[in-house]
Amino acid sequence: MARDGDMRNSIDTDARSWGAAETFADLVRLGERFVAGELGSFPGWGAAALDVESIPLRSRLVAFHHAGLLTVASQPGVASAQDGDGKLRVQRAFVCGFASDDAARALARLREDPEIHVGHFRRGADRGTELPVSTRAEVPYAFAGYNAFEEELDCFSELCSTQALAALAAQPYVSLVDLVWGREERLLDLMSRALESA
Repeated sequence: MARDGDMRNSIDTDARSWGAAETFADLVRLGERFVAGELGSFPGWGAAALDVESIPLRSRLVAFHHAGLLTVASQPGVASAQDGDGKLRVQRAFVCGFASDDAARALARLREDPEIHVGHFRRGADRGTELPVSTRAEVPYAFAGYNAFEEELDCFSELCSTQALAALAAQPYVSLVDLVWGREERLLDLMSRALESA
């Protein structure tokens, strides 16, 4: 039982870390600690760690945080994977989150690539275009590329202070999608180069 109590105390401590954040930089640092596996809590995410498919992206996600991108969702491209019931799943690579102004400007340059969709949104902007990023048996079930600003901001309201929420709300929300189904590295490579220049 002590082990369960220790885990509960750790989760509570991690949640309090989010509550103590005051600035966007504080939130980015906490996001980085979460993706690095050093923090067992992330606003709106119902698990104490990254999803299994995102673990290979960990080093990239940490670097994105270093550059001022607080990632809230991502997935690798998957050309074709058979689920347990035999149905085929295909995925587009995507990354979305709140960005510093410098990081957002750097990522906006990727719009020049016709195979990369870049959504760049401020609070109150139109919803934009929903792009399917996951299909199962050729039926789309997950989407990115659109303005999820309010939904993601609402997730942070569960754990964060009014001051931290105001700082987050002042930043742009970005959603980048590789339009080529199943391609694994290109989006991440382009984002890495763009953010290194920020």
